Order: sequence, then structure tokens, then C-alpha cells
Amino acid sequence: CGWRRRRMRAGARSSSSSTRLWFRRFASCPRGSSAAGCCSCSAASPVSFAPASVVGGVSRRRTWASSSAAAAAAAAPPLPRPQPPTASRPADMGKKRGHASAAATNGAGAGSAADGARSQLNTTSFVQLLQVGADYGAAAPSVMLFFDRRRFVFNVGEGFQRFCIEHKIRMRSLTNVFFTGLSAEHVGGLPGFLLTLSDVPPSEGTTAHDVVLAGPPGVRLLEEATVAATGPRAALNVEVRECGAAKPVWLEDDLVRVTPLVSVPSSSSSSSLGAPPEDGDNPAAKRRRLGDEEEEEEAGMGDTSAPSSSAATVQPTAPSCSYLARLVDAPGKFDPVKARGLGIPPGPLYGKLVRGEEVHSPTLGRLVSPSEVMGTSARGARVLIADCPTVAHLAALRAGLERELAGVPAGEGGGSGRGGGGEGGVGGGETLDCVVHLAPREVVSSAEYSSWMDGMGEETQHIVAAWAPPSPPFPASLALQGRLHCVHPEIFPIPEGSMFSGGEAGSGAATGGVVVPAAVEEYNKSHKGKFFAGENLVKFQLRPLGSKPDRTQTLTIPRVSLAQIREEVQAQAPGALLPLAAASAPAPAPAPATRGEEGDSSPLPSSSSPPPNLASFNATVAFLGTGAALPSKYRNVSGIYVETDARTKAGLFLDCGEGSLGQLYRAYGEAGAEERLRNLGCIWISHIHADHHAGLPGVLAARRALLLADAAAAGKPPPPPLLVIGPRQLRRFLVLFSRLNPLSHRFIDCCETADSRRTMRWGAGVITPDAKQAIAEACAALNLETITSVDVVHCPHAWAVALKHTDGWKLVYSGDTRPCKALVEAAKDATVLIHEATFEDTLLHEAIAKQHSLTREAVETGASANAYRTLLTHFSQRYPKIPVVEERHRGSTGIAFDLMRVRFDTHLPVLPQLYDPLMALFPDEVQARQYDDEEQEEALIQ
Repeated sequence: CGWRRRRMRAGARSSSSSTRLWFRRFASCPRGSSAAGCCSCSAASPVSFAPASVVGGVSRRRTWASSSAAAAAAAAPPLPRPQPPTASRPADMGKKRGHASAAATNGAGAGSAADGARSQLNTTSFVQLLQVGADYGAAAPSVMLFFDRRRFVFNVGEGFQRFCIEHKIRMRSLTNVFFTGLSAEHVGGLPGFLLTLSDVPPSEGTTAHDVVLAGPPGVRLLEEATVAATGPRAALNVEVRECGAAKPVWLEDDLVRVTPLVSVPSSSSSSSLGAPPEDGDNPAAKRRRLGDEEEEEEAGMGDTSAPSSSAATVQPTAPSCSYLARLVDAPGKFDPVKARGLGIPPGPLYGKLVRGEEVHSPTLGRLVSPSEVMGTSARGARVLIADCPTVAHLAALRAGLERELAGVPAGEGGGSGRGGGGEGGVGGGETLDCVVHLAPREVVSSAEYSSWMDGMGEETQHIVAAWAPPSPPFPASLALQGRLHCVHPEIFPIPEGSMFSGGEAGSGAATGGVVVPAAVEEYNKSHKGKFFAGENLVKFQLRPLGSKPDRTQTLTIPRVSLAQIREEVQAQAPGALLPLAAASAPAPAPAPATRGEEGDSSPLPSSSSPPPNLASFNATVAFLGTGAALPSKYRNVSGIYVETDARTKAGLFLDCGEGSLGQLYRAYGEAGAEERLRNLGCIWISHIHADHHAGLPGVLAARRALLLADAAAAGKPPPPPLLVIGPRQLRRFLVLFSRLNPLSHRFIDCCETADSRRTMRWGAGVITPDAKQAIAEACAALNLETITSVDVVHCPHAWAVALKHTDGWKLVYSGDTRPCKALVEAAKDATVLIHEATFEDTLLHEAIAKQHSLTREAVETGASANAYRTLLTHFSQRYPKIPVVEERHRGSTGIAFDLMRVRFDTHLPVLPQLYDPLMALFPDEVQARQYDDEEQEEALIQ
């Protein structure tokens, strides 16, 4: 009936636990409707219910069925309970996957030879380019090698898991991770990726995910730094494989063999990254080495002779790792004529031969092997993932590839380093079917690299990532930004260089469809169209082989048109278009808020008038991520950029989750983001959870690269390191990562910025003279009077922060916390309180269990502190677009969205007026939440 269909739609829209409970029980009801109601299935619960229209005929809201109806339903034969949607999987997921065991060196296949032979006949395989940083290059390109039963991924840059969510790439199968480099742009997404993978149930019959991390020297140090950032995970069995080991083949199973090709620049014969320590495994020596690293980190820039790994450059002496993947040969078809000729009668023996088993021939009196009755096997494809970060790496890459394709063991013979001629152009051995070039544009454009590509041969197809035009990696978020822009163009701006199509203001150079660079056209004229721009999601088919010679498919991401979005909003949600005159007018005085607890209607204190000098506050808050725990299509994880002075563009980060660097570019454009990185005065981290700090290395490395380039161009010494204030556990993560990539930072524990007059749980608030001087210098650069950390109720060493500016404004950020008195005291008379609101008001038990705040509790904290405006952020991903705030809480409250920018002087007064237009913009979210409220009521009654 219609009631049941509405309930199913509500279950599909909402992801709350109560709605999932209903959806499990009734979405696939095997009985269908009955006289007792839409569903008489009571095997799952002793309580049954029916809509009021069936029982009473008055209201569409359901009522509880009578006890007699429930008894009648209970008397029916029990039915099997449908499985929840999260437990369902495609057909291939129900089988044992046969992943290569993480404990087996060289990756012996887990499946039998028969299973392997059978899988090759009907498998699908392709290599696909995942341009995670396709818009501003804040992350290195990733490559996925796809098989039906297995996935391999090369590079996991920042934003990778969000990219997978956006484009429906299942991370559960990505258990073999290879890195071509160890810069922040190559590995920045690893902590979040492993955390998400650990939360996914492992394959059937296993208790943990077997994960392989492989890469150039230093990957063991990367794994250690990742554990320091995320903590050990029982659901992951991680094996680390570093290049340079005795066995050159890293993985070999029934599908593919992967071999690394290490490239060391010609100016450097070796690298110290990942080298065994001189002191062995002596714990005291390890502590001593860690102390030395801390001293080096405290000293400042570290090694400034070479640029750091960043989105702009890599260390010229760092080794790079390319990968040659050889698919196993596909067996030929079974020939029954040959079988009969060898005396094998038709029947079960044919099946054994197909499965790879030997059978006895009664006629010949001997065993017949499968090779005697099978046709010619098809050669497996050869794919090269080539990463050449500088021209100095090219000679070693060419020589290593020539040796490998010629079958010469590593360390023997040698390759001249020249491109070689012949078919394939790589030394006369095996030919390459596809080469995915990850080198930057300046390397690909060099004469040496062009000559190497030209000599590959006519049968090799090339996908060049550097030739791809800019495109939006997260089109759903971009479309949401366009809709929000219709509500208030200033608070939700469209910066220059955005990826909107149609030539509108803010659209980038690559608008209006696919742009093929002239270089690709020139190459195709002389190479029969074998070169392709590495657009996002472009794939090269490996198996099965089709009849067409062109196996490269371009899956163009739909462009997002701002003009079309504006027309849709005007037609579908005219109430969302807030007139500019109303948008610039101050908000009316809010009605007194009530406590919200049942039986308590006492009003809460409320700040109804703006501060007297609000017009002189030229600070801006930019929200780079407003989601909790993990990113989603519409919300990135926590990250806030506070611009303390619009004239100098000086600012600081409050939390820096994964992808914050890319979000900074999307918020301000390339020129604006780089200017703010240069003028960055401090980064403050609230606690050690990865969704609040995993983006820190990327921001530090990018800032260091910019400042070193500026200093080299001006002939000046490098600037001092950046102040990082965070919980004490963060120090070890930064120290370990700094050994891979110099970050140029100075770390100070949050305890040293706490109020010494208060007794904190995590420290006494004692500050050293050096820390005091560093904080004073940062405050002077940011025009701040004080930066004060406040201990809050979340995990150990969780903090909030209060910023006081010389102009008189005060900003307080809660971090993650339950409501607490210390935060109310710190936020007293604040101009802006940014407070987490992870859960809606009905999920109190869940909020207490996870030490987070309800929406109501966040608003009440702001009202109790007499804060002028309370901005809510850190929303659970169950609220993908907009959370619900009760009407009595809206008088001084704003809702944060990704890429939202709020100026203190002009935007704070109008924030409460945006709530109704936002609700009109997302009517489906409001309807889903109404259904969700009914489900919460049902869960409480049960």
C-alpha cells in the first residue's frame, strides 16, 4: 500500500539506526499486506503495528496494533528474518576471495590452481586512473588495477576515501596498496583509508583484513607514523614490503605478478630513508633516536638544501618506485576433438580437464594433462605504472625497465639507460600494452621523457596524467556549493578557478566540456592515436579483449553548470532565494529559548544585540570540513581556517583533517590559497583523532615548499618554522613523518597554552620560556592577544581553544566534547562560538557513549555563555546536507557547510535568517527527518 511505500522511501533516505531497524524488518517482508496492517511479520519482534488508516481510519500516522492482532500474527509460522542491507553483497562477495596472504612473502596465491585457471576465463580486468587532485593537484594521481575478485591501488593521497565514496569505488577490496613515492601528496590519505577499512567487516571466513603496504625505502617508517596517528587496529593485518629486498617480485598470485622498478636519481646512489638503524632494536637507542628527532624538529627548518615533498615539488634525491604488472596468461578453450583423440570419453572427465586436473586415458593407459586438450593461451597484458618525479630519475627507470622486460635479473647485465628501439621500444623483450604516466607536466614536456615515450612502439597505449584538463573530483559537493550560492552569494562564494562549466564567473579554464591538449593531438598524428590525456576515471581494458583495437575508455565526469543550478533552484525551491536586501539586514531579536527538557520551560540567557564594535571586526571564518568521523559526498572531515586580518591575510587552522589543503584551494582558488599558506601563523589541533589532524603533514609540506621557493628566488634565508599546538600524542606522529618529509614546524603541547590558574586533567598549565616566546611571536603575527586551550570531555588530551583579538572579538572552538562547565566559562561573552553538534536531540544515549554533543546541548552552551553567535559543525554523516535545529534554538544559531565563509562584520548578523531558506533548499532532508522522528519513537517503545 501507499503507507508501506512511503516507509520504504524514508528508510532508503535516512541512515539512522532506528530507520535501518524498520527497513531490515519490513522492507523485504515475505508476507506482504494483511488484514492486520501493511505487515503482519512478527517473527522479528513480539510487537506488531499497523497504520491508523487500517485500524481507525482517521490518521496516516501508524498506531500500535491490538494485542489480539499481535497474538494472531505471532501464531503464524515463523519466517526467516531478512538480512540487513549492510550484510548483503554481490554474488562475487559471497565467495572466498582468495586474497594473497599478508604473511607470505612474494604473495603466493591463496586460491587453488583450478580456481585460478577457471577465474581467468571469465574475469574482467582494467587499469583506471583516479585523479583525486584533478582540480588543484593537492594530491598525487592514484591508479587502480581492477580484477573481479581483487583490487590493487597505487598511491593514496589526501581525499582518496572521499573520492571512493563519491564514485562508488569499494574500498573493502583495496587491500594491496603500492606507493610510487612517500611525499605527503602520495600518502596523505593512508591514515583515513586504513581507519575506514578497519571499520568494514572482513571477508567471509576471516577475522581481519590482510593489507599489504609496499613502496620505496621509508615505507616502514610511514607505517609506523600511521600507527602513531590512528593507533593499532585489530581488524588489520598489515604487512610492509620495502623495495630493495632480496626478492624483486613483490606480489605473485593467480591473477597478476607485480614487480617494482626503483629509480634513484643519477646524482644520488642511495637513500638513507628506511635504512636499518645503527643501534638495532635496542629500546633505549630507539628512545634516544626519537629524542634526537624531536630536537631536530624543535630546531626549525631541518635540511633546507633541498625542497620538501609537497604538492609543488619533491625531494630530488628521494627514490621513486614504478611498477610493472604482468597478468597471467589466460588458458585456451577446451577442445573436445583433442580429448576424444586421446581416448577421453565425454562426461565428468572433461570437467576435470577444464579445472586443470590430470585424468587417466583408458585408451592410452596414461595420464592426460590439461595442456594437451586446451587451445592456445592468450598472453596476459603488461602494464607499467611509471612515476618519474624529476628528469634525473629517468635514466634509472629506463634501465630497470629494460632489464626486467629482457628477463635479466636485477643486478646483472645492465641496460644502458637508453630507450632502445624495436617493438615496445624498451629493449627488445616483452612489449607493453599500456603505460600510465604519473610524471609531472614539466617532466613529461622534457626532451628526454618525450624521446622515451616516442620509442615505446606503436602497439603501446599511453595515458598521461599531466595532460588532463582540470576537473572536479567531487562533483556532488560542487553542485551543493552551487545551490548554497543561490541562498547567499557572499557566505557561499564561488572562488576564481572553480570547476563550474559554462564560462560563468569563477569557472576554470577547463570549462565547457573535455579539453584535449595540443600535445596529445600532435602525438596522435604520428602514433596512430595511442596517446590519451589522463582524464579522471579513464580506464584501459585488460581483459576480456574486445575486437576493437582501442581499449582506452574515457568516462567523462558530468560538468556542473552554475546557471542550470540557479534555474533549478528558482523553479523547485523559490523560498531558498534570500533577497540581498534581506540578507544584509540584521537579524531580528531572537525569542527567548527554553531549556528543552520535559517540564522545564525556564528561558535560557541569550545575546540579542551585537557587540558595539562589530563593524570593525574584519576577521573571517572559512569552514573546510564540517563532517564527523569520515568524509562524505557533501561534507569533508573537520577543518577550519580563521583569517584574523583581512588586510594581511594572516590566519591559522583550527583542526586540519584529511583533505584540508585541497579544501583551502577550493575555497580561495590557487592564488588565494597560496597567499594564505605563506601567511599562516599557527595550526591548532584539538585531539589525536585522525579526522582532526590527518591533513596536517600536507599543509606543512605545501607551506614549506612555497616559502623555500620564495626564499631561493629572493636570495634570503628560509623563514622560521610554523607553530603547531596540539595534544602531546601528536608530537610522535609529526616527528616520524618529518623523517620522510621535512615539515618545518615547532610543536607545543596544548597544556602549555592552558590557563595556569585552572587545574587541568591533562596537565598543570605550566609553560616553558621557549614555548612562551613562540606563542608570543605567533600571536603578534596574527594580531591576537591570547591563544588559550581548555580541557574538555571527550578522549584523553582533548581540548577546546579561545582566541582573543586585539580588535576586541573573541572566538571559541569546542573541538569534540560533551557539554562541560569549562567550555561555558571559556566562551563567556564570545563573539563566535563554533561548537560541535554531532547528533540530533533524540540520540542522547549515543552522544553520551561517544562523548559528543547534541544539537540542543551545543545551542544551550552558547546561550549559557552569552555568545553572540553559535555556529554548529562536526555533523554526523547521517545528516548529509542539513541537520535539524528546533525553532526555539534558531535565534542566534548558524549551520556550517563546507567552503562557507563568514565575515564577522557583515555576515554574523544575518546568519539566523539563513535557516528557513536552507530548509527550503533541502525539503527531502526535512521529510526524511520527520519519518526518522517516528522511528525513534518506535525504537524507544520497543
